[in-house]
Amino acid sequence: MNRLTLRAIARLLAPWRTIRRLEAENRRLCALIDNPELTGIEIGRETGLTAGMRGSGPQLLAGMFLGLMEEHKQAPNFLELRFATSKGPILVTVTQPHGATPAQLLGHAKQRVRDLEAELVILRSDSLPLPSREDRP
Repeated sequence: MNRLTLRAIARLLAPWRTIRRLEAENRRLCALIDNPELTGIEIGRETGLTAGMRGSGPQLLAGMFLGLMEEHKQAPNFLELRFATSKGPILVTVTQPHGATPAQLLGHAKQRVRDLEAELVILRSDSLPLPSREDRP
């Protein structure tokens, strides 16, 4: 075979070699992110389900979420991400490192209302009664 024929064959096979290299890299990456280690699960009334995970997969997700936080700086507390699944859509809430979820914000707001209502009761009991219309000059 002459050189020109060998080059033509090499050009023809180049995509196949690339595909094989990409498939091998895909298998390597899948092995890295497969089977994350679950370090704990906490279910809270105000916070929902919190799962701790260790491994490359969770790190990749964390990096993706941090990238979204950087991209959407107007969301100071959280982002809500909707995903389509075979069972229907799911909603994932991702908080900033020191942010709060919608449930946590609602819990704080409800506590603030309770605190203000208690303060109002105290203020009303300590104040003098307002004069009625008949008592005014």
